[in-house]
Parts: sequence; structure tokens; C-alpha cells
Amino acid sequence: MLPLLLLTTLSLALVGASPISTRATDTAPRIPQVTIIPSTSNGEGITLTGIAYPQFKQDVYLGIPFAEPPVEDLRFRPPQSKVYNSSSFSAIVQPPACLQNPNTSLSGNSGISEDCLYLNVYTPEGWGPQSPPIPVMVWIYGGSYQAGATSSYNATALMARGMATNRPFIFVAVAYRLNILGFGYGAEIAANNAANLGLRDITLGLQWVQDNIWAFGGDPTQVTAFGQSAGAISISLLYLNRNTTLFRSAIMESGAQSVAPLGPTATTWQVGYDLLTDTSNSTTVVGSAAYNQSTFECLKALPAPALLNATLQVYCEHMTELTGSFIYGPSIDGDLIPDSPHTMLQEGKFAQIPFISGNCLDEGTSFVPTSVTNETQVGLYIEAAEPVHPNVSIIGDLFQLYPNNASLGSPYGTGNETFGFAPEFKQIAAIVGDAQFQANRRWFLEQARAHGQSDTWSYLWTEPPAGLAAYRGVAHSSEVYYVFGFTTLETGYNASQVALASRVEDYWINFAYYTDPNGPSGTTSNLTYWPAYGANSTMLQFAAGNDTLIPDTYRKTQMDFFNGNPTAFNYRRSLYG
Repeated sequence: MLPLLLLTTLSLALVGASPISTRATDTAPRIPQVTIIPSTSNGEGITLTGIAYPQFKQDVYLGIPFAEPPVEDLRFRPPQSKVYNSSSFSAIVQPPACLQNPNTSLSGNSGISEDCLYLNVYTPEGWGPQSPPIPVMVWIYGGSYQAGATSSYNATALMARGMATNRPFIFVAVAYRLNILGFGYGAEIAANNAANLGLRDITLGLQWVQDNIWAFGGDPTQVTAFGQSAGAISISLLYLNRNTTLFRSAIMESGAQSVAPLGPTATTWQVGYDLLTDTSNSTTVVGSAAYNQSTFECLKALPAPALLNATLQVYCEHMTELTGSFIYGPSIDGDLIPDSPHTMLQEGKFAQIPFISGNCLDEGTSFVPTSVTNETQVGLYIEAAEPVHPNVSIIGDLFQLYPNNASLGSPYGTGNETFGFAPEFKQIAAIVGDAQFQANRRWFLEQARAHGQSDTWSYLWTEPPAGLAAYRGVAHSSEVYYVFGFTTLETGYNASQVALASRVEDYWINFAYYTDPNGPSGTTSNLTYWPAYGANSTMLQFAAGNDTLIPDTYRKTQMDFFNGNPTAFNYRRSLYG
């Protein structure tokens, strides 16, 4: 789908604003502890020691392993539940991120490692099994399935909002494998059941929450999964299991099932796997003992740094021809993802679990080149940015639907301003934003409604974070700063923006408590009443100063075109073509 490109710059503040460093330095007056009884412990308790933050009235447990390290023989295998070898565990250090480029802001602040399947838990001060059970919010990070880290997301401010409004909750952030280790494609990946391993990591992390969150004072029947971008896509894909009981509600920020181009594991993006084995020289680099093994076994034996370097080299040298980041991503494996998500939604084959799904106003601006100067270049980029290279007729239709008129392009609402670029930048940003994000969100909501689901809500986010370049508009990830409360007067936000952060936090916390962003029926609130999506396709438009209701009908003809032609864009069947 899309290269990581400019997305990395948006998460920088999330790391920088975190008061929870790699190792605790505060002098805490007490030592928080909880005792879990994992399914693998034969009934024996495991005592976890965390960090007390009295200034926030919160306790934090960092780097709790929920799976065995996915290394050596467990590389390219589904995650295995953690077997704790001691009756105690010190949860005071941020865990490393999964293997990825360590030099982006998305990689967090605690290094990288193949041994990375850990989670972080935030609780109100002193909360435990003796406390009243409270809702749980489980965060799944984004990063195009090639980057992301739990350490990048500090929930202190979001937690504080819940506590200040008498709605305390528990926050959990779950890690998952990335790139070839988590989301490989190719015949060899399919033959070895190694597809969608990152999605299986998320599933096991959510199951760990179901099994153990009681020990922290959390209610396993009140779990809300929420995430952004690839995290939101992953949550939406879990909806394809109609019997899932891992969460009772979900919030998906800028991500739905078909945002990641999907195809069968064995017959989609084989070229990415082959380039990786060629780049890593995997049949010889691990030595003579592995020389006659399959390429898959060689990749399994390759030292982690060599595998990572080869992966990054493939991205760098072949990004355009391989459609950016999603040469590694979710695939149709016949199990977790049985069929095309677009088709499964249309056929009603999904869990009817309450959800919120929304987008930022200018989803495409972070992912397109500012250097385009003519429609030939626009057409070439669209061909490169879709797994099924659209034919000349499709490209022609797109140019009719998205004319090269700066006043109609993205960032929206900026008139004829082109920010020093050719107007084609705004044209291609509009196309990509709708094709990859807006249309897929709308399809999910429309199919949920068509199959009788009424407890769905949608939003459009129209407020940028502080300091974002004007040509980016309200870019992908803009809402994350507000959801996590990194919006203070000291960090460049005005009073209206600070108030907006409180409102979106209130809606999210209400949803975790009541599966309704408005809170319990009959209560008085200063929030704009947010109707369910319903027959009127109602959305809440978030903006500093005032949130308003709008119909989800903008660019209807354009998005109907994308949703009516799924195989022309996001669904690839052929091996190399």
C-alpha cells in the first residue's frame, strides 16, 4: 500500500512527551505488586513488581512477557504462551521493540530485538484484585506493519482524564512482530503456516488480558481494543472471526479491513520473499550445514541482524516496484483471514461487536511525493501504490473523479493554495487518502448497517497537531496526539485544542465503559450528542472550538467507485503480475 515515508515524523512527540523512561528513576514511596496465575503455571502465582508514580496516582508494569521469545526454533511460528520460570518478575523496564528500522520515531526509546513479545499495563494507584473491576483499554500500535513500539505510547494523560472524571480504567499496550517475521507473503510462508504471525501475536496478547487482567483489578468482560493505522487494521481483521470473545468493543482510528492490500498468502507478493532471500544470500550465509536447506529454513537460521538488514535493503532498493510497505502485511491465509475482507463484509461474515471507526481529514498527504508535476507522474505513482496496477481506463476514471483542480484537492479547505508544489500533489493526496483509508472505513460501516448492526459510530478528525507543516493539512495520525493527551499549552497547543483533547478522551472512555461514546442514557454531558451511524450515515466532526454532526456522504461518487471496484485496487491474485 504505502511506504512509511513521512508517517515516522508524526510519532516523535509521543516518545518525547513520555515521562516513563526506559528505567524508572523516581523514588517511589511504595512498590506496587500484583500476582497473576497464568494458564501455563499449573496454578502457581507469579508476582509482578511495577513502578509507582504517585505524582500521577498511577502504577505501571512494563515489559511483561506474554509469549515465549519468538527466536531460534520459534521464529516463523505462532506465538507460544509464556512459561514463567520464576515465581516473580520485575516489570520496571520498557521492553524492546520488535525488529525494525531503529532510526525512526516509531521504533520507541528502548531498542529493538527479535525477543519482543511483551506488554505494558497502567493501573490507577494501588489497584488490584481487591478493587472494583474496571474497564480495560488495549492499545495496538500502527506503523505500516514495518514499525511501531509499545514504548512510544504513554497513557498517563489519558488515564488521568478517566480518573479525574470518576471513570478509572486500565490501559494495556501489546507488541507484535513486524515485517517478514510477522507478516510474510509467498508460497514458502504459506507452506509453513507462517502468515499473519503478528496478528496471532495480537490475539495471544488479548487472550493474556482475558486470563490475567483480573489481577490488576480489570474486568475481562469490559475490554475495548483500540488502535491506529496498522493497529486499527489489525483490530478490524479480528472482526472476521464472528465468534471472537477477545474484546467487547473497538475503536479503529484510520484503519479498516481492506486498507492493507490483501491477497492469498501463497500467490501474492512472492517477489518480495524472493528478493529477501536473494538479498540476504540466505542459502550460503548461514554456513554449509544449511546450504542444501530450503530458503525458508535458511531464513529461519539467519542471524537476526542479517535478516533485518536484508529486509531494510529490500525496502530501500525496491520500494516503488513492491508497492511500499505492504509487501509484508496481512494476507488471506484461509484461517485468521479466510477470504477477501471486502467480500466477507459484504456477505455479513463478521462479528457484530460495537465499534467506532473514523478518519483524519487529509489521510493521503503523508504518503505521496511532493515532487509530482504532471498527470503522467500521478498515474505512475498510483500504479506503484496499488497491488493491482490499475489499467489505463481505471486511471482515466480517477482523473475524471479527481480533476487536477487545487481547490478540490487535499489538504482540503485550502482553496487554490499549493504550498509551493505543483497542483498534482493535492490531486494525488486526495486519491490516495480516499482509496486507502476513507473508502474502506465507509465500506465497513455500510456493510455493518446492511447486516443489521446498529451500534456503530464514525468520525472525521479535522484538527492538526501543533507544528505540522501546512501542506500536510490534518494528516494521518493527527488525532493520536489528542487521544493520548499530549496537547498542553506548554507544547504549543491553544486552549481550544486542549479542550478538544479532553472531549475525545471523554468519548473514548465513555465507549470503554458503556459501549456508547455518549455515556449512559439519560445523563447530562457537555459533549455534543453523537448519534450512531444509522440510516443517515451520521458522523461526528471533531474540531477545536466545536464538534458538529455531518453526513458521511462527502465524495460519495468517488468512494463508491473504489468500493465498487475492489479487485482493481486492493486485492491481488497473481503471482508476479
